[in-house]
Amino acid sequence: MAIKMQESIKYIEEINAKANEMDPEGFESLELVECAFRALREVLPLNESRQNLSDLEVLKLAMEYIHNLEEILHYESSNNCH
Repeated sequence: MAIKMQESIKYIEEINAKANEMDPEGFESLELVECAFRALREVLPLNESRQNLSDLEVLKLAMEYIHNLEEILHYESSNNCH
């Protein structure tokens, strides 16, 4: 989990570093990424301050949430009687 999170952090840092070098098409792509983060903020089970979270914090929370769901599903599937 930590390795995936580090890779995601590195990816976001690279996007931010390249933002100044982008042409108009690049800015459009960046806008799509920001739109995706806004949508992610809406579906994550967070408190009311979710709009104040950075993209990196949202990504970390999403990864943690997905990991927790995977653990629940694994637990439930291993405890089912067949």
